[in-house]
Amino acid sequence: MRASPGGSTGSGSPRRRRRARLAGPMDDVWEIPPSALEALPAFPLTNVVLLPGMVLPLNVFEPRYVALADALERGPGYVGVPLVRDPTLAMDDAPPTARIFGVGRMTAHRRLPDGRRFLRVHGLRRVVVRREHPRSTPYRIFATELLPEPPLREAALAEILVTQLERIATTLESCEQEIVRAVAAIPDPRMLAYAVTAILPALGLAVPQGDDAGPGHVWIQQQCLEADDTDARFRLLIEQTGVITGVLGESGRFPRVMFN
Repeated sequence: MRASPGGSTGSGSPRRRRRARLAGPMDDVWEIPPSALEALPAFPLTNVVLLPGMVLPLNVFEPRYVALADALERGPGYVGVPLVRDPTLAMDDAPPTARIFGVGRMTAHRRLPDGRRFLRVHGLRRVVVRREHPRSTPYRIFATELLPEPPLREAALAEILVTQLERIATTLESCEQEIVRAVAAIPDPRMLAYAVTAILPALGLAVPQGDDAGPGHVWIQQQCLEADDTDARFRLLIEQTGVITGVLGESGRFPRVMFN
């Protein structure tokens, strides 16, 4: 394993590993220099999707990514985090990765005595790959372009999603209820959608879809990242939270209610 989120090496509960922090309204993180997009270093991961607004801590120890971490410290600090499609190929030199992924900026870099690096990356936007540059560094570099983040057109979608989140929150512990309610209060629908995408797996609530969907948190986060627009992202999340409320309803934790 080249790095691990939150300093973990993969042990521990999924709930503890997935608790990402969200920071900053989308308008505050809107622009990325064209030069950074044209030559974006990549940090592929098998179990993490970097979302706009998400703060991702990384414990880096594989030599090629230690070199990447140090290059980020010397430069503007922009980095892409593409999802490795097949985890069994994660240690390959250039494993197949998702064409759409999150781009962030390193906001903290710490050198540890054993040679590791501890990084903090703040997710900014999502990009699509245009091409991969010929290899001139130990790590991969992509030419990318920003994908648009249009406003929500159908306001009722936000109301439905927030209502379902509030119902789910009634079944959670008090500290988790606070997280859900804080997210539900985010005023920018674009950031609300990404925040919901982040917290569902953090609370152990992501549900896999289909036999080949892989881990629930990876599936829902990558699907949301790849959604065509904000309305499509809300519809996907409403479907996901609808599945969750159905499961909770069948368990008797609250009466099952369907939202249309």
